[in-house]
Amino acid sequence: MGKKYTVGCKKLDKEGRGIVTFNGRTFSVPFFLDGEKGTISLVYGRGETKARMEEILTPSADRVSPVCPYYMQCGGCDLMHMTYEKQLLVKQAHVLSALEKRIAADGPEILPILSSEKPFGYRNKIHSTFSTANGKVFGGLYAESTHRLMPLPDGCRIEPEEACAIVKTICDFADRNHLSVYDEDRRKGLLRHVLIRIADNGDTMVVPVVAEKIFQKKNALAEAIVKAHPQVKTVVLNYNTAATTMVLGEREEVLFGKGYITERLLGCEFRISPRSFFQVNTKQAEKLFKAAITSAGLKDGETAIDAYSGTGTIGILAAKSAPGAHVTGAELNEDAVRDARSNAERNGVANTEWVCADAGKYMTVAAAEGKKADVLFMDPPRSGSSPEFIKAVRKMMPQRIVYISCNPDTLVRDLELLGKAYRLKKVCAADMFCQCHHVESVVLLTRA
Repeated sequence: MGKKYTVGCKKLDKEGRGIVTFNGRTFSVPFFLDGEKGTISLVYGRGETKARMEEILTPSADRVSPVCPYYMQCGGCDLMHMTYEKQLLVKQAHVLSALEKRIAADGPEILPILSSEKPFGYRNKIHSTFSTANGKVFGGLYAESTHRLMPLPDGCRIEPEEACAIVKTICDFADRNHLSVYDEDRRKGLLRHVLIRIADNGDTMVVPVVAEKIFQKKNALAEAIVKAHPQVKTVVLNYNTAATTMVLGEREEVLFGKGYITERLLGCEFRISPRSFFQVNTKQAEKLFKAAITSAGLKDGETAIDAYSGTGTIGILAAKSAPGAHVTGAELNEDAVRDARSNAERNGVANTEWVCADAGKYMTVAAAEGKKADVLFMDPPRSGSSPEFIKAVRKMMPQRIVYISCNPDTLVRDLELLGKAYRLKKVCAADMFCQCHHVESVVLLTRA
């Protein structure tokens, strides 16, 4: 047992970890809250020393007992030891701290964080990986910073209970039928993963992923899933025979149903296929998108660009809010563009067009051709936008930019690249990932 140190925590870092300083060194300690006193030990790694919580001596009033028995080992969630109210404060502080300089310079309207009425069981997209233990198949998640698969016999607390039941049905079927499980080291075996998508009305899509080109009992598996879970509306078998960490392979086969489910957002219906990108928290997505559309204030006669448009959610909602406006969506993923066109037609939204192209390249070409936009919606990945994209924005100079960000740090970087051409007018954080430190935000920029 290593040496223990008694320390106090005065504040939290942006990921909700406790910051402690002793012997002239500063550490971020998971599961430690500000105002607490406790003991820590040091873990020495290659080129880095980390601090680990050992015991809480004086707990904070914001501390709660995690409802998940796997919380300390899993790493999928990292804020479950604090009250939900405290989680919201941590996330709001993260966004405002990152934007501190722009807030001081521009004095934007700062809205309260969009909180969730359902901080558990909210995920509509569930992924489980298969392995074996004691001769039985199980589905689980990889423990934090490892490639060790953890069984979750009681399910994950941020996923719906029915997802755990579906995974168990597949495991039981595999045991009864002596199906092998994929071994990444030997690159042999059948079952790899299962992807489950659950709409707000309960309609469910199940996507088993196999690592062999032929699966003799595929129809029997689909029948077993549908029989045990009537809410399953489609089963799509995915073949992933590549030596890759990607979950889905290129080839798919619909075994039951239409191959997709639909979800409703703010009065519109969206098609969700296995590869579709869709926000994992449906109720919070409604609040997030409503904030984005309201901030944009798109009017009839105006034009808008929906960059990184995915399956068209924001673009379609914006176009519906102003039937006399025109919205162009740009997205690199061909499947997503196909879904966007289908979604626009499904909702009777005719004032849109969808372009299959990298957002940065599309913006560069559009700017070079002299195209203009009154509103730009941008919802980039965690890595943020590319310099190419920002350069094109500065050339096109839309009147208003609505930036939806899942990473405050890259949001700030992109705002710096935009420079003084735009003023920060509104900031709204959103809790899309309850129990986790990740936070989304919507900011409105207007041309200076």
